[in-house]
Parts: sequence; structure tokens; C-alpha cells
Amino acid sequence: MDNSFRMGKAIAVGQEKIFTALPVSPGVAIGRAFRYGAVSAEPEKRIIRPEEVQSELEALNLAIEYTKQDISKLHGDLKQKLDSESAEIFNAHLMIVSDPGLLKDARKLVEQEHYGAEYAFFAAASRYARVLSEMPDEYFRERASDVRDVAMRVVNRLRKDKGNYGNKLEDKRIIFAHDLSPSETALLDRNLVLGFAVESGSATSHTSILARSLHLPAVSGVPPEVMNDLSAADKVILDGYSGKIIINPEKRTEEAYILKAEAAGKFYSGLQRDHALQAETKDGFTVQLAANLASLDNLDELQASGAQGVGLFRTEFMLFNTSRLPGEEEQFEVYRKLMLANERKPVIIRTFDVGGDKFTDLFGRPAEANPFLGLRGIRLCLKEQRKLFRDQLKALLRAGEFGDLRIMLPMVSVTEEILETRSLILELYDELAAEKKHFSRQCKLGVMIETPAA
Repeated sequence: MDNSFRMGKAIAVGQEKIFTALPVSPGVAIGRAFRYGAVSAEPEKRIIRPEEVQSELEALNLAIEYTKQDISKLHGDLKQKLDSESAEIFNAHLMIVSDPGLLKDARKLVEQEHYGAEYAFFAAASRYARVLSEMPDEYFRERASDVRDVAMRVVNRLRKDKGNYGNKLEDKRIIFAHDLSPSETALLDRNLVLGFAVESGSATSHTSILARSLHLPAVSGVPPEVMNDLSAADKVILDGYSGKIIINPEKRTEEAYILKAEAAGKFYSGLQRDHALQAETKDGFTVQLAANLASLDNLDELQASGAQGVGLFRTEFMLFNTSRLPGEEEQFEVYRKLMLANERKPVIIRTFDVGGDKFTDLFGRPAEANPFLGLRGIRLCLKEQRKLFRDQLKALLRAGEFGDLRIMLPMVSVTEEILETRSLILELYDELAAEKKHFSRQCKLGVMIETPAA
């Protein structure tokens, strides 16, 4: 690689300047720059009188409830427009604002330190964010920005600001900012924003994930000198493939990038046109391309993608953000919809893989010394959650009537777990027959090989 294109290095070519950053969302954007400033300032450290404590606590509780409503609405809106992974970002935000420990810490700052509600919640959330930002794992460091995003939502609600993220655009622009929160990114006007460049963040940040879902070219790790010198009159080329930022490009540079953008557009149009073609090599070998789904949110994309079935459907989404375990009928409706949408192509549904990093409060289990290899997956279902497992298997067998359904067991370690499940399925055949319910005896049973013992 040419050393002149190291991160942050500027190269002057005539009037144009070239910088490099980290590409986080592919595509090419060409247009004028727009400096996007922070929408809301951090709250002041306001001290209240003792007699104001109760009213501040009530205001905080109300702001949190309104924030939950705001996030839930945004989550619902995005589920209609984007993929499920992007929408679930705001499900995580809902969990943050609902965190009892965070609220307890904020209330304590109001009650004991006599801070105003705005600063109290912001300070409590900042402590959480600081702990996350200092963790060695990049994934956890990136979650600090989500905590800050939620904190500013609550603060804005306390200010009677419903979260109208400002910086109004009047024409098409490329956004430059120190940072963009997931909320700000989700609310960008796709008709006016050509792409964006931020100083902070990484390819795994929720802002980057949203950029890819919105099909916006984006880069992060932008050198500070870019922000310092940039003006609204500057024309910019943003290359989301290589991470290049070209300010005031020469005519031949711009022409080259126009051709690059056109070629990329033709390529993706070709993919859309050819999605229904068989994935077959010239010598006749067929590769079965199947979808990987974590909920029903992507059924439209499943049909449009040309996928030859579902290679893995995760069922854990039914166990989270709910106060009760899903019953047979509720699960049956989910699986039936999936089978009907898949038009009798093979569908592999994995039974509940809960445990390790995916324990739910519904189970109320204490932490284990080695949760990833402890009581989880098929072991948890057979030993502690047998009723839930029976309901799931009954729902799956009934859904098997609507297509080629295959059942996958997670975290299998020994043959006995398969034999016990097969024996249970035979029992359920008799139970379903006695209940006069239609079901399939043809569902194949498979396992996921992922444990050292297996």
C-alpha cells in the first residue's frame, strides 16, 4: 500500500487535498460539505433546593416514560424501512433507558446530592458510558455511544425538547461531524444526505450499521484537520470503499469517481436483476444460498433476495423483551408465517439457544462459572425448561405441515441428548394426534456441532 495514504495523511494535488479515514459503509458520494454540530449541549450542574427533590424525581420518571415511547416509535418505524439488525439497535436503547440500576443511580444524585434531574441522569449515564469506553473489547467500547445517546434523549425530554435533531439541510450535502449518535443517523433525511464522515466510531458501531442499512457511504476516524479547514463551499468526494476524502477535487478526479459510482450502480442493479438465477458454476456444481434470520422482520427481503430457503432461523427473539414465555400457539403462528413465506423451500429452525451471553430474566438463573459451556441450549431445554421445549417442538411439528421444515438442536454434546429429544418427539406425535391437531411426521432432526465434546 502507498504510504502516502496512511490514516490522516493529507496529500495536496493541485487544489485538491486527499485524506484517508476508515471506510465503514460502501459507496461514493460527491457534493458540498455540511458541518454538523452537536444538537444539544451537556446539561449544567444545577443544584436544587430540598423541597424541589420530589418534583425533580417526578419529572425524571415522566421523561424516562416519554423517552421509552420515543424509542419504541423509532424502533417500529425502522422495522418497516430497514433490516431487523438496524431496528434492534433501538431495542437495545430501550433496554438501557429501562435499566433499574441506571435510574437508581440518577435518583440517588437527585435525592442525596440535590442535582437537577437533567444533570443527575446525564452524570449517572456518563459513568456507565465511561466504564464501557475503557473496556478492552471494541464491541463494548462502541456501546458507550449508545448509552450517551439515550442519556441525551432523556435530557432533551426534561428540557421539553422531543428530540428534534437539528441542523436542517436545504440541499443535498455530505455530512461532516465529530460524532453522530444512532438516533441522529436514523433521522437523517435520506433525500438530502449523500453520505457522512465522522471523527469517532468504527465499522462495528451502531452508527456504521445504520449507515449500511440506509445505503449511505460513510467513513469514520476522520482527521481533525479536515473538520478545521472545511467550509460549506468546499466540494467533497467521499469514497466509502477505500476511506478516501477528497476535498475540492480536480476535474479529472471527479470524472473518474463519477464513472466509479456509475459502475457500482450498474453492478448492484445487475445483482438485483440476477437474484433469481440458480447459484451454479459453469461445470454444473450448485451452491445452495440460504438466508440467516433472527426474526420475521426480513420476510420481504427473503423473497426478494432469491435465497433458496432458510439456513438458520433463530428463535430466541421470542424470549426477550417480554414478561412471559411464549406458548405453543404463539410460536406456531411465527413458524407458520415463516413456512408460508418460504414457498416450500427448506427451512432450518433452531430450537431455543439460551444461556451463556443470552440468558433471559424469565429463567431467573444465577451466573455460572463457565456460562458458555454450562447449562444452556439443548441441555437447558431438556433439564430445566422442558415445558417450554415441549411447546416449541409441538409448534414446530404443526408448522411442518406447511413446507420442508428441519429442526436443529443447539449446543449438543452427547448422543443421549439427541436420543432424548427423539423420544420426546415420539411422545408429542401421540399428544398432537389425541388433540386432533394437524402436524408433520416428516420434519428432519439435525444438530449444530459447536461444543468441544461434539
